[in-house]
This record gives sequence, structure tokens and C-alpha cells, in this order.
Amino acid sequence: MTRRFFLANAMLLMYFFSVTISVCIAMLIGHLTVDHAVHDLMHLAMRRYAPYYDLPVSILVVAVVIFYERPIRRLINHIYIQKKSSRREVQEAQRRLLNEPFFLMAINLTTWIGAALVYYLMARSVMVQHELANELIISSLLTAVIGVLATFFSLQFCIQHWLAPVLFPEGGLSQVKGALRIKLSTRLAAFTAATCLAPLLMIGVTLYGAEQQRLYGVHPERVMDHFSATLTIELVLFSLVAILLTLLVAVNLSRPFRNIIAVLNQIKRGRFDQRVRVVSNDEIGYTGDTINEMAAGLQERERMQRSLSLAREVQQGLLPKSAPMVPNLEISGTSLYCDETGGDFFDYILLDHQETSLLGTVIGDVSGHGVSAALLMTSIRSLLRARTILPGDPGEIVNHLNQQITRDTEETGQFVTLFYLEIQPNSRALSWVRAGHDPAYLYRSATDTVETLEGLGSALGIRADAFYSTASGQAAPGDVIVMTTDGIFETRNNGKMFGRERLIRVVRKSSGLSAVGVRDAIIEAVNNFRGFSPQEDDVTLVVIKFL
Repeated sequence: MTRRFFLANAMLLMYFFSVTISVCIAMLIGHLTVDHAVHDLMHLAMRRYAPYYDLPVSILVVAVVIFYERPIRRLINHIYIQKKSSRREVQEAQRRLLNEPFFLMAINLTTWIGAALVYYLMARSVMVQHELANELIISSLLTAVIGVLATFFSLQFCIQHWLAPVLFPEGGLSQVKGALRIKLSTRLAAFTAATCLAPLLMIGVTLYGAEQQRLYGVHPERVMDHFSATLTIELVLFSLVAILLTLLVAVNLSRPFRNIIAVLNQIKRGRFDQRVRVVSNDEIGYTGDTINEMAAGLQERERMQRSLSLAREVQQGLLPKSAPMVPNLEISGTSLYCDETGGDFFDYILLDHQETSLLGTVIGDVSGHGVSAALLMTSIRSLLRARTILPGDPGEIVNHLNQQITRDTEETGQFVTLFYLEIQPNSRALSWVRAGHDPAYLYRSATDTVETLEGLGSALGIRADAFYSTASGQAAPGDVIVMTTDGIFETRNNGKMFGRERLIRVVRKSSGLSAVGVRDAIIEAVNNFRGFSPQEDDVTLVVIKFL
């Protein structure tokens, strides 16, 4: 409760503390720089007219500051009672907190400039000496300069050490809209004013007081003694102030930099959960916010990388680990993804329909890349395996598969091209469906020619009423079927594509090899063609050789 009250009123208390300190310093300097008789008259005038200006202005300032700080107090109270505040309330409180130093500095400056004018007019109205009226103006302006500097440093200290950690637990001071920015150059300018310009002003006031004493008829030696003593006290006083401000500025600059360096060292070691403690909205605060955003991005990227690695592991586990042993056939297939996960897939399905053993082979390409394509690929694989258990030719299987897939993809815009082939191993009879996919290639060893296994049908997942028919053919011993995705044809090097003609040449040249040999020859040719260019698409390949 005590801490909550202190935080809710910290800025107001610090403001009046800085005002009190500045008034004390100004009165001390004024006491040292003028003759005691004049000083007594000035104090008499201030006591007489203070109720007409100082008291009403002080009450007004307190009321204005309390009204200004209402959103800040409300947010602090909500934080301590663990009540959720709206985003708008949080932003308003944060904006007002960051702007409050400028607001209170303006009030402080306006108050003392007004005091200078009011006391001058009051002094002149009661026929006070012109010199005394000038002393009142100088005293007020001197207090204004000291007060503005004291307010600047004290309020910044209050925000950085007490309020920013509470109202900005995750940093982000530099991202608050409508907040005035305090640049490092502004801080250094205020530091220069406090340590250099203010002392020069005080010395000027002291000289003015000494000159006034001389004009009052005070003996020159007494004036000089008084001037020397006053100057010595001022030098000691402002030297102490300069030392304290130097230490304060050094701490305010070195502490966040040490924190930034420590966090960067942790990030360098892979600790992306570390965050910079941001307590200012200057360049240092902006740097801290940027580092925190970078660390959060790296942390999210690491999490996604782990998820993608897991997805890749799962997806690779769904691909055939080895080719099935089927009489009269050699089978080999592979998928090479350009990302952690991909949309290409192939599968082997051993079927037993009406006492006839069949080998079902499918190759497909889901639109896009990444996790969404991998998930759709997994769904298609499961649906296809479930459907092939039931009777039906390839056309009926793919028609049913399309109807199921369209229900999932009609609102996503995704689709899949697919080539499904069934082989009767003993008779080497072929039946297939081409659903928007590139045709398979059948190498005829007897004639050394290559045929394409064509077929009509659009990609799956576009229209539920699309129709797919079964095509059929016959293979012979020594023939080779090659099923691919477009990643092979569209492999690029300096703007040129690998193309179908190169694939056909590789198939004819390697047809005497085993299915694994043909597969490796195609992959090697594609890799040699691509050279050092990056792989831009998934590459999937299935080779079936008839024995």
C-alpha cells in the first residue's frame, strides 16, 4: 500500500522536491550576493505578497498535476490490484508519463516567470526602490533556471528508476505514440547547462550584486571581501553539483549499456529469452527495444525451426522407407525438399482385389510449400490409403478422393496434382489416372522409345464434381516407368530449365541400369545442371523397372 501510494504520487513529490531545492539554492545565492539591508527588504516584500501569488499558484499547480496524472494513477492502482486495463488506458497512461517531465518543466518555468513579473509590479506599486524590484526579478528568474534544471534531472531519475519498470515491464518506451522524445543530445545539453551555464549565470548575478552594493555606498574593500567570499562558496557549491550530476549521468548511461552488453552476450550464446531492461525513450531506449524485438524474433524463429524440424521428421516418416518386393518389378523412389517440409509425396500401396495382387503407386504435388502443404499431403495420403481398401478402379478411387479433398480445400485455394498408377505384376498390365499432374514416362526397351502416359483430369481440390477416367496400357520386360514432379523439369540454371527432353535422354541412356541406378542417374543429372544455384522446388521421383 505504501509503495503504491509512493509510485502514484512520485512525480508530484519529486516535482515539489526539485522546486524546494531550487528555491533554497536561489535564496542562498541571493543571500550571498546582496547587501543584508536590501536582502531583508526583499524578504519583507516576498512575505507580504506571497499570499497573493505563491499560495494560489501552488494550489493551482497541485490541482493541474493531479488531474494530469489521473490515467497514471489509475493504471498503477490496476496493476497493484491485478485488474486488467484496456489497451487505450495503458497507452494513455504511458504517453502522459513520458510527457510529464516536459509538462512540469513548462509549469515550473511559467510559474517563476510569472512570479518575476508579479513581484516587480507589486514592488513598484508600493514605491519600493527600483534596485529592489530588479532584485526580485533576478531572484525569480534565477530560481526558474535552477528549477527547470532540477526538475529535468529529478523527474528523469524518477521515471527511470521507479515508474518505467512498473508501467513498462516489457520496455517499448520508444514506441509510444504521441510521446515527446528525449535525445541524448538533450540530456547532454541539460548537463552542460547545469554544470557550465548555470554557474556562469550565478557569477553574473554575484557581480551584479557587488555592483549594487558599490552603488549603495558600501566601501570597495568590503564589497571585494564579500564578492570573494560569495564566489568561493558558489564555486564549492557548483563543483559539488557538477560532481553529483556527472555521477548521475554516468550511472544513467553506463547502467543501460552494461545491461545491453550482457543481454547481447547471452543472445550470442543462444539465450534468446533474455531481454534488455528499457527505462528511457532516448536512443538507448530505442536500442534496447530493438534488441528485445530482435531477441523475440530469434526466439520465435528458433521455436518455428524446432517445429519445422519435427514436421520434417514426421513427414519423412510417412514416405516409404524402402520399396516393396514385388515379383517382376524393381522399384525405387525419393523426395528431396527445398524447405524443411514440402508438398511433394509418393507412396506404394499393395492391393489385393478379387484375388488379383496389384501394386498401387502414387506421386503428387501439393500447391505451395511449408507446413500447410505438408499437412495437406499427409491428409491426402491417409485418404488415398483408406479408399484403396475398397473395390474400384483408379478412376473411381480418384473421383472419391477428389470429393473428400475439395471439402477441405474449397476455402483455402489449395489444390494437388496427382498421378495414380496400378500395375498387375504378373501380366504387367497398367491402369492409371492423371489428375492435373505431369504424365509419367514409359521407356520401351524393344524400340528404344519413350511414351507418355497421358490422361484427362484437373487437379484435385478445385471442383467436387470433376470427373476422372481410367486409362490403360501394357508394359514388357526391360521397360521403365518414370514418375516425377515438376521440380525436375523446372530446375533452373542461368534462366534455362532442365526440361523434359533432358529427362528423356537420361532415361534412355540409363535404361540398362537397375531402378535405383536410373533414379540416381536422373538426380545426378539434375544436380549437375543446377550447379551452385539453390534448389527452388521439391524434387520427387519414382522409377519402376519391369523384369
